[in-house]
Amino acid sequence: MRRFLPLLGVLAVLSSAVSAQPRVLGYHAWWMQDSWKDYDLELYDKLLFFEFSVDGTGAVHERHGWPDAWQPMIQAVHGAGGKVAPTFAILDPVVFSSVLGSADARGRLEETVMEMVRAGDADGAHLNFEVFEASTPAARAGFTQLVRRLRARLKDWRPDAELTVFLPGFDHGEAYDEVALADAADYLVVQGYDMHWLTAPTAGPVAPVRGWNGASWEGITARYAALGVDPADIVMAVPYFGYEWPVTGPASGASTRGEGVPITYATVSPDLLPLIRISALDRGRTHGVMRDPTTDSPYYTYQGADGWYQGWYEDDRSLDAKYRFVRERGLGGVAVFLLGYDGGLLEPGLRRTFGR
Repeated sequence: MRRFLPLLGVLAVLSSAVSAQPRVLGYHAWWMQDSWKDYDLELYDKLLFFEFSVDGTGAVHERHGWPDAWQPMIQAVHGAGGKVAPTFAILDPVVFSSVLGSADARGRLEETVMEMVRAGDADGAHLNFEVFEASTPAARAGFTQLVRRLRARLKDWRPDAELTVFLPGFDHGEAYDEVALADAADYLVVQGYDMHWLTAPTAGPVAPVRGWNGASWEGITARYAALGVDPADIVMAVPYFGYEWPVTGPASGASTRGEGVPITYATVSPDLLPLIRISALDRGRTHGVMRDPTTDSPYYTYQGADGWYQGWYEDDRSLDAKYRFVRERGLGGVAVFLLGYDGGLLEPGLRRTFGR
């Protein structure tokens, strides 16, 4: 028996390495319709169907055809060995406080989530409750209570079902109990973008790995580490979009003259995205691509009829740095937001780093 012990040790190490393989998640938005047919579904551990808005009573009124219209997608993901989870969203701080601070509203939401998960033969649920203002103590505690109860019910229904929770990179309003939520959920999806946002005072990288006064992946992960959250419980959300801002001049990080507009990496059909018609690839070809020396993030700048404009986004090169960061820091994986905004051009980079 002794001669087999080294072999058993090797197998244990290999088993640990397999279990530590970073997850690859992708958000598929309902407005992207059947573009899921173009995804490399075998690459993704889970597809997060985005999104069902929750009102102030905890109810969901618009279901975007779920589950019947999405059965082909659900079956295709399952056939590729992946999971599907519907995403439930609260983006309004008033709704956040009214739902999570009320036992009745939480109960209504809990029942709705369970009903929709069962109806779609889904593999759990994803909660995207995203606020940046302070919330009430009752709402802060209520969120954790909801996650604990909902996860327990999902596990009772199906032991391999998962409940995941989206959290912002920074919580200046202290709306969340991150440590308790990490313990209550299967794992967290942490926002790794919007370091510069639509109404930001300056243009700049959307998802910098480092620099920029700590508004970066290094700053986010340092914050969660200081809180005591296990890095393996953190899946970083990466953007396949960016922003273009009107700015005061051509210098990198120039002050903005007004609100920006979202841009996609590649051109997306106007039938899917009629209001987002700017492609970073097209702009880069026309105006040239520059790089931030600190983050390697790509950007372009040009002078229009009414002044200067600057657009920042992510490409294969800057995303590769983030994927390497995930592996080097022992993080739980990445979640692409949103699939299809790249026209499939960024999937090979995902596969190079995380391919199954």
